[in-house]
Amino acid sequence: MTDATHDTLFSGAISCRQPRNGYRFSLDSVLLAHFAEPGPEARLIDLAAGCGVVGLIALYRHAGIASCLAIEAQEEMAFFARENFRDNGYDGKAEVICGDVAQIKELLPAQSADLVFCNPPYYQPGHGRESKSAGERNARHQRTPLAAFVAAAAWCLGKGSQAAFIYPAAQLTGLFAACDAARLVAKRLRLVHSYPGAVATRALVLCRKEGGAGLLVMAPLYVYEEKNGHYSEEMARMYAANPTMSQAGGGVPCLPN
Repeated sequence: MTDATHDTLFSGAISCRQPRNGYRFSLDSVLLAHFAEPGPEARLIDLAAGCGVVGLIALYRHAGIASCLAIEAQEEMAFFARENFRDNGYDGKAEVICGDVAQIKELLPAQSADLVFCNPPYYQPGHGRESKSAGERNARHQRTPLAAFVAAAAWCLGKGSQAAFIYPAAQLTGLFAACDAARLVAKRLRLVHSYPGAVATRALVLCRKEGGAGLLVMAPLYVYEEKNGHYSEEMARMYAANPTMSQAGGGVPCLPN
């Protein structure tokens, strides 16, 4: 097994093991986990789960979650996800499947989730910085196309249920096109900027399966107060221990069916 680090979140309340030199979770996972607020007894699925950090954050923030299923294609990362759920006491609620989302119909029955999180690989093969680590390359580059991740999210949801995505802002047209093809209707959009005045680098999108027309464009989210500055107040709250989602300000309640 690859050499690993033992990292923590929320002042040590959550521990997370991940490869020392391979793919490691980023700020994107933290943003995504705080974007959508699961309802009571919600069944969560995390597609492209990596070491399981999105599920860990969701389970920590929302005690009422019924279950969390993480799907990860890389065996090594799936191993870390299982270990992380177990080490944090969530093995009774969490499960990990090692599999390709392109084969989702063989992995899960339809309508298995109330809310899907998805942080898919961003780059086409041959584009972006290629890592020397095979695990990092596979996590960042689309060996499985974006459309397969979006179709997998749609398969997991019943009518009116929701999927939350994070994706590069410059590639939003591709995400919207894939969602449209899968009958996932974008209902909330929030652009993420490094600091006020900077262009948006990421987009958080909440979709409803077979939803009606109407998109709410939310206020921008700033990661830092200013260039080379400290975290913004909202971002700092996302890393704080035990705030409620209403206090955190970053959560978007699940839309009514």
